[in-house]
Parts: sequence; structure tokens; C-alpha cells
Amino acid sequence: MIDSREHIVILGGGVGGCAAAYWLTATPELRAKYRVTLYQTGWRLGGKGASSRGESDQHRSEEHGPHVWFGFYENAFKTLRGAMEEHAQLGHTVGPFQTLKDLFMEAREGVFYHHNEPAGKWEPWKMALPRYAGEPGDGTPSPDIRENLWRMADHLALNLSKVGAFGPVVSWFLKMMEKILSRSVKWQEAMTCPTGIQPGDPSGWASYLSRRLIDLAGSERHWYGEPLIGRGFKLLLDYIGWRLRRMKKSAMTSEAKREVCLADLYRTCLRGALVDLLLRDETFQQLDRHEFLAWLKSHGAGFTTVKESPFLRGYYDTPFAFSNGMAHDPNNANFAAGAALRGFFRIFFGYKGAYVHRMNLGMGECVFVPLYRVLKARGVRFEFFHRVEALEPNAAGNRVARIRINRQVRLADGKDEYNPIKEVAVPHAEAPPVFWPVWPEHPMVDQLDPATLPPADDPGLESHWSTHRSSTVELYDRMDPSANGHERFDHVVLAIPPAAHPHLAKGLLEKDTRFRVMVGTSETIRTIACQFWFSDKDDLGWDTHDYFCELAMAGSGPDPFNIIIEASNILRTEATPGASHLLYLCGPISNDANEPPAGSDPGYPAREKARAKATALSWIQEKASLWPGVCLPGTNTLDPMSLYHPDEGATVEQRLDWQYFRMNIDPGERYVLSTNTAAPNRLWPWESGFNNLVFSGDWCRNSIDIGCVESAVTSAMLAAHHLTGYPTRDMIDGLQYE
Repeated sequence: MIDSREHIVILGGGVGGCAAAYWLTATPELRAKYRVTLYQTGWRLGGKGASSRGESDQHRSEEHGPHVWFGFYENAFKTLRGAMEEHAQLGHTVGPFQTLKDLFMEAREGVFYHHNEPAGKWEPWKMALPRYAGEPGDGTPSPDIRENLWRMADHLALNLSKVGAFGPVVSWFLKMMEKILSRSVKWQEAMTCPTGIQPGDPSGWASYLSRRLIDLAGSERHWYGEPLIGRGFKLLLDYIGWRLRRMKKSAMTSEAKREVCLADLYRTCLRGALVDLLLRDETFQQLDRHEFLAWLKSHGAGFTTVKESPFLRGYYDTPFAFSNGMAHDPNNANFAAGAALRGFFRIFFGYKGAYVHRMNLGMGECVFVPLYRVLKARGVRFEFFHRVEALEPNAAGNRVARIRINRQVRLADGKDEYNPIKEVAVPHAEAPPVFWPVWPEHPMVDQLDPATLPPADDPGLESHWSTHRSSTVELYDRMDPSANGHERFDHVVLAIPPAAHPHLAKGLLEKDTRFRVMVGTSETIRTIACQFWFSDKDDLGWDTHDYFCELAMAGSGPDPFNIIIEASNILRTEATPGASHLLYLCGPISNDANEPPAGSDPGYPAREKARAKATALSWIQEKASLWPGVCLPGTNTLDPMSLYHPDEGATVEQRLDWQYFRMNIDPGERYVLSTNTAAPNRLWPWESGFNNLVFSGDWCRNSIDIGCVESAVTSAMLAAHHLTGYPTRDMIDGLQYE
């Protein structure tokens, strides 16, 4: 029977590809009009968010790196919330987890490591953020930029009171504003918080300041003109900046420096938004031509390098914002100012519920298992073991005419499709085993034709350095008259990151200048990641002042592992009963100038993994003082016997070897940077230059333009809207930030 529906081909099974499939099949009407096929290299979905379970009896969760979902991820949570509801209707669970709330835990605390160079210590600085109303993805309106300004001004005012940056000029200014606005300013003492910054009572003067900024951002109530008020507040913020800059950094205690760093960052971002976005009427996108540190300096920041401020360093570490492959070099810090400012507003002030939501499972299980099952039930066809090799244009250069794909292996006789999910039983001492649906570490060969499996020296079917193939698959544009007898497509969703485009989209880049410029200016960076399990320990000992109430989620740590997350909540899903703590570490690492071409050196990935292991073990030996509880008594040296191993009698070497290490070097694994040379050239999903091609991924323009789950989902929704009209633009959150 011939299927007369329009055929949409999705290339790539990461967040962008799977979210596109979700929205393209979201209604019965869409499913009646379109059929969707997703092509994926190897045996699992996820892209940079893929995770798997090791094949040992411990079933440990192994990630590309640590992942969290910020509270402003409205589109991502909306997508996953809908998927989980449909998942439950189909009778599925994820282990014992049935709802979205089961999959995540809220977090209010962030840690920023300050390197106290004279003392040679790394001190954890805390930022505690409030819980605001709502839940991300719950259908209620998200905070807009005016509410973000309100919240930010509250934080700034209370922080300024703590650092003593007030003076008679501030009081005089407020009295003048009272007269101009005919409104009394109620002075409020700032709340005291010895370990972090907390918001104040909205009746205080901080709310007054932010209300006036909100008025400036869009109210027409003030007949005397917004520019007058705006310039008045600009003068006030300039005065506060002058007071902050006069404070001698060298004479500050660690606590004082923490407050001044944060006050300076708040004040400068608020002043920059006031001047550039409100008074000069520029857009975030226009600000992308500036580098964020230079932009902060132009607005009078006192801390203008990532070395000076752990808050700045932590913010740069989160999107690995170091250009030219020179990881951790402060001279190469590069973050497009528009994307950085937009992200700053949304991460810290534009969220619902908690500012961070941490997963209770690996991302593969938490996100991609329910998405896969729901999409399968909707009729999406998944073609695993299909590596895209080339997209070729038509003669006119305005359509994708043909897609060439390497079918890596064939299915076993009698099998029509590959089932990628495996159920594993995780035993627990006080309960019967729980069955978890997981992505296995390796393909399940019992479903594959043994004659087409790769040789023993192949680096793995997901690897850029694998050349294994069983046959070639060709797909043709339906409008191509030579397509007879071949699988046809009407639309293509390109959800593969740009590091692969020079190879697989070479013909398209030659035809379209804007596409070529976007890819040519795009920068990607390698990342290094590891996971350490620790044996029964009451306390890692890192929080010497008992400041923190939650599992640590830290940035600005010692190079190269700047991101440090304690993920001990995941231990309950593993068969590692002797382990009490699990640490995820990640960071950028410099490019390899001698990286061999694809397919030329099958041993290269293994050597890079060995380098990751050596780097991680050396690092944790040197930086074990971050966690005194795992050090040898009376020293700052790691006690290697504190590392978990399923065999209690394991040697030191066996314990070290048992931990998990990886180097993310493949084009699909590399992180896409938001530099001031790349961000201005990003294209919207519909701007590919080809009538039947749209983009989907965190690497194209999407109103966030920072590599993250929300960017990928937003772009997927925009791509689906362009192709089908659904979701409607009013259903897509965050577009007002462009």
C-alpha cells in the first residue's frame, strides 16, 4: 500500500531531532498528513545528552557529562511533560517513576569556587535563589523581561546594602524621585544572609526601583517622559558603580569580595540593559557583536575578567565559553554579549519554580526513553545504524535533491526494526529488584546480522573514526524526476551539529553563502568528563561551614574540571550498594592540532579516552583537598581506597580503573560555542537557503543562542511550526527575548 502522506526525514537523534519529531506528530491531524522517519548513527538516541548503563552487574549510569535543566526551560519541560503524560497513558513507567516530578529534583543553591591565591585554597561561595511561583512547562505565563528586571533590582538593592555601597547621593536621589513621582519611598533594611544573597520583601525600595524600570520598559503612564526617568536611574547606577569600584579588592575579606563581585555583576547587567536595550532600543541580537566581558567593561564593571570573579568564571564555564580551542585561557574567553545577557536574565531571574531542576536518572533514561516510546506509538519510524554521509543540492541550488546514508549494519533475519531499549533489574538490599528501561553501552548484537558487524578493531559505530558499512541508502527529493524506485522525502530536518556540516553538507555550503558563513564562523570545543564513585562516607567534607543544604552543583572549579556536580541521588538507580557519593566532573579541553581525519586512525578514540583517564586521575590526586573527607588523614592527598569498587578487596589500581572517563571528540559530541564572531551569523531554522530543508538544534538561531536543551527544543518547535503551522508561535516561549 502506497503511503500518500508527506514524508519528513529527520537527520540526527539528539534533543533537536527528537523534539522535532515530537512536535511534528503532536496531533492526529498532523499524523494523518505527515509521516516521519528519523535516521540515527549507532544504536541509541541522545546526541550530547545520550547516556547508557554499563554492562557490568552494577548497571552504573554513564553520561557524556553532567546535565541539569534550568527553571526557565519552558519549552523543554512543556515537551517532556506532554511526553510523560502520553507515556503513562500507554501504560509505561521509567522504573518506578511515572510523572515528570519523579524524574527531577529541585535545587536552589549554586556553588562558585573562589581561588584564594594567597592561601592556596579553593573556597565554595554560595548563591541561594528563591523559589518563585509555578512550575516550568505548566502552561502558566513565564516571567517576561520586565519581571526579570524587577527581580534583579530586588537582588541588587539588598546586596548593595550588605556591601555598604550606599551614601548620601543615593538618599538624595530617592527623595528627588519621591517628588517627581509623588510617591513615598519606603526604606527597608536588607535581609541578612551570611552565606548567600536572598530576595527581599517586595514592599522595600528594591521593588520601588524595579517598578520604575518596568515602567521605563513599556508603561505610558508617565506623561513627563520615560527618558528622564531612565537617565535618572542610569546616573544612580553609575554612582553605585563608582562606589563599588572605589572599594579596594586587595583589602577585602573573602566574604566581602563575594558580595562585591555579585553586586558588581548585578549592577552592570542592569545598567547595560537599561542603556542599550531600553534607552538605545537595541536588541539582544545586536549586542552579539560585542564580547560579554568587554561589554561589561563598557558599562563600568569593576570585575572584567574571569580570573577576578568566580561568578563570571562560573557563568563562562557553564557554556564552555573559551574560543580558539584554548580551554581555560582567560585571554580566549569569548561569549557573545547578547546571548550572555539574555541567558543571565533568564537563568537567574526568568525561571518558574526552582532555578535548577536536577535529573534523578541519566538523561538518556529521563528524557529519551519516554520520548522514544511515545514517538514509536505515534508511528515515527526510527532507522538506527544509519550514518548520514552527504546531502546533495539540485541543479538550481534551492532544494536538497538527494541524501546518501551509510547503513552500518543490517538487522538479523526476520527483524523489521531494531529495539534499542533494554530492561535491567537493579537489586537493592531492602527491596525487590526494580526494572529500569535503559540504553545499553553497546548495541544488542542478537538483533543484528552477525555477518555485517564491525571488526574487533573498529572504534565503535558512534565514532567519527569508524568506516564500517554494510550498504548505502539513498533518499530522493519527491520533486526529483529521477526518484523512481527510491525512498522519497518532501522535507528534511537537519538536526546534526555544524562540526559535521563541512563533510556531510559540502554541496549545500557551496550553493548558499549564508549557510556557509554560519558554518564557517561556528566554533565547537571538545569536552572532558569523568565520574567518581566513593565508598561509604558520611561526608565528603567540602562544606566546612555547613552552609549548603543540597547536593553540590558547582562552577569555576580548578581546571580542567570546572563543572562539579554531586549526583548521589542517582545511586539509588544503580546496583552499587557500597557507594555513598557520586561526583560528575566536566570541562572544556583544548583541540588536538594533530587530530587524524575521519576513518584514518581507528585507534585514536581509545588513545584519547586513555588521555582523559590520565588527566582525571592526575587532577583528583592534586585537587582532593576540595573534599577533605576522601583525603588521607592529616593530608590533602586522595585516599584511593575511598574510591568505590564492587569488590571490597580491590586494589588501588582496580579502584582507579573502575571509575568512568571519556573525551568528547566526535563532531556530534563537541559543544557549540556562542562567540561574538559566530552568534551574529546564526540562521533561524527556516533560513537554510533550501526550500525543503530546516535546521533543528542548539546551534541555529532560536532566541536563546546558547548550547542547551531549551535552545534545541525551541529550534525544533520553530522548525515544526515552519513546516506545519504547529505549534503556533504563541505556544513557543521566549521569542520576545530576540
